[in-house]
Amino acid sequence: MMYASMKSTACRGITAVHDDADEPTSWIDRCLKAVRALDTEGSAGTSTRVRLFEDLYPTSVGSLNEENNVKQFVRQMLEQKMLGLVYQPIVSLQHQDFEDYEVFTRQTIAELPPGIPQDLFKRAFRTNVAGDLDRWAILESFKALKNRLATHPKTRLFIKISAISLRDTSFVPWLRISYQATGLDPKHLVFQIEEKDVSLAISSTRELSSQLNRLGLLIGVTHYGLSSSPGRIFSDLKFDFAKPDQSCVLRASTSTEGMEHLSACITAAKSAGVRVIVPFVEDASIIPLLWKLGVNHIQGYYIQSPGPTMEYDFSSQE
Repeated sequence: MMYASMKSTACRGITAVHDDADEPTSWIDRCLKAVRALDTEGSAGTSTRVRLFEDLYPTSVGSLNEENNVKQFVRQMLEQKMLGLVYQPIVSLQHQDFEDYEVFTRQTIAELPPGIPQDLFKRAFRTNVAGDLDRWAILESFKALKNRLATHPKTRLFIKISAISLRDTSFVPWLRISYQATGLDPKHLVFQIEEKDVSLAISSTRELSSQLNRLGLLIGVTHYGLSSSPGRIFSDLKFDFAKPDQSCVLRASTSTEGMEHLSACITAAKSAGVRVIVPFVEDASIIPLLWKLGVNHIQGYYIQSPGPTMEYDFSSQE
C-alpha cells in the first residue's frame, strides 16, 4: 500500500499496489490524484481525514485499447463487486420439467465511467481474463442455485463457458472440484459453449463433454447454425441442447430463405436427439411455427428480459 500527503492537515490518498502496475510512479500519481480530490472538497480543520482512493481507470492511464488494460479494469470490477449475475427464463413449448434460467454477467453500476468503451466485455472475452469471469460466474451461480433450490426445487441454470476456459487444461479439474464441493444435483445445471469455439477446439470440447458426462452434467451449444452444414457438429460431439444464433432467428422472421435455414438447423438437431432452444424471441408471431417444427424451448424479451432475480411465473405457461 502506498500513500502521499501534503499540507499540515495531513490529507492522505491511499491506493492498493498489485502486479498489474506498469510503472511504480503510476501509483504515486494515483495517490496524489486522491489528495488533490480531497483538497478540493475542503479538508481544513480535519487533520486526520483519510480517503481510500481507487479510480476506475487502468494505471497505465492511456486508454483501454491494450489487452493488459482491459484485463486490469475487469479484475478491478470483480474486486469492487461492480459485476453481478442476471437471469433470463427459458420456457418450454411442451412439458415444463424444470424452471430454466440462463445466467449472464452484467455490471451492477448504472453505466461505465466516461471514456470506457461500451464493448468492454466483448474485448475482455478476447483476453485470458475471460477465464476469471467464467470461474467467478460459475461459483456465484452455484451459490445462487443452492439458495434457490431451497424454495424452488425445479430450478435449473444454463451457464456459459468461454473459449479461454475451454482451452485451459486446468479448467476441467477446477470445475470438477468446485462442483463436487457444492453437493448440487447435476440435473440442475447445463453448461454451454459457442459453436465457433467448439469448431476451433474439438479435442478440448470432447474432453470437457466427457468430464461433464461422468459427473452427470448436461452440455449445450450456443450460436448454432452459422456453419455451412447445419448439424455437422452433432456428428463429432454429443450435446444435450442446441441454441440457434441470433442472426438465424432474425433472418427467419424476415425472409423465407432465413426460415428455411432455421428449419434445417432445428431438424438437424432434433434428428441427433438434441433439444432445441430458440432464443431472441421478440414477439408471439413466430411461436406457432417453432412449435410445429418441434422446438422444445423459447427464450427472449417476449418472455422476459434478464433480471437480477429468478422470479418468472412458469405456471402461467402451463
